[in-house]
Amino acid sequence: MNFTLKRCILVVLVRDHERRHTGEKPYPCNYCGKDFTTLTQRSAYVATHTDKRPFKCNEWNKSFRLRVHLTIHKRTHSGEKPFTCDVCGKAFGSKSHLHRHRKTHTNDRRHKCSHCDFSFIQASNLRSHLKTYTGEKPFACLLCEKTFSRKRYLQKHKMTHTGEKPCKCTYCDNCFRLPVNLKAHLRRKHGVEP
Repeated sequence: MNFTLKRCILVVLVRDHERRHTGEKPYPCNYCGKDFTTLTQRSAYVATHTDKRPFKCNEWNKSFRLRVHLTIHKRTHSGEKPFTCDVCGKAFGSKSHLHRHRKTHTNDRRHKCSHCDFSFIQASNLRSHLKTYTGEKPFACLLCEKTFSRKRYLQKHKMTHTGEKPCKCTYCDNCFRLPVNLKAHLRRKHGVEP
């Protein structure tokens, strides 16, 4: 790499870093208008608007919109957990999971239910809880018309129709529909703590 190109890259990196301090977000998403500090952040976000999932896991029948998500997923196969909580020592496969976990130590339950005394550390848990009052189940199965409160519940349900079992045991030929079932199998049959 020549000196001029290195200098240009350095200038861009410094400028992107400075924007984190100023709050400037000059890169809007072309789909929804959400603004981003860097082109890299915007590119990663734009992928969430499309159904394209070009990054495929060779072991499970899963695909991802972003390469980084596939990399994080592959850690579930290898057991690699490079991010460790400095409070309790629990390890995680991604920085975002560690960040979410750290909130459990603060017990900062700022997301309060307006219907009862429950409060939550994360807003997503409050949104799920609120569906118990509304009965909202916006995700419907097209094959049997069952409805679900969360998209991931619908995705798991769909496998009951397809017979898909994407979670393969690395020690034997058993396959499972859900990762939790594979983990239980590994503990019971192979004495492995996933």
